[in-house]
Amino acid sequence: MGFSSERTFILWTYSVGHQYLLLRSPKGVDATNIDVLVMGVTYLEIPTTLKGMTLTREKDGIVVHSEEKDYRIAAVGLVVLENQLDIFDIGVVNCVSSRAEDFGVILARI
Repeated sequence: MGFSSERTFILWTYSVGHQYLLLRSPKGVDATNIDVLVMGVTYLEIPTTLKGMTLTREKDGIVVHSEEKDYRIAAVGLVVLENQLDIFDIGVVNCVSSRAEDFGVILARI
């Protein structure tokens, strides 16, 4: 199962020590954020802004398809959450060690 959205996503935060990446489509015209939390990241090749994207799993990690290009993230997995967090609230990264559903509606797990 994958995930697809036409919204614009921004590389919001990345932690080398904790090996997580947060891509966020912040609320604005849309009433909610869409957060893509990627866990166990060991390699990433993505631009800082993605205008629309499709996420799929391959043997070695995640493929991010955006604007006719494929980008790769070597990772254990990811969860996509829809939430109403404040724009500066990155508490969603706590779902690495907690229940993801406590931070929003789960749209996908890959």
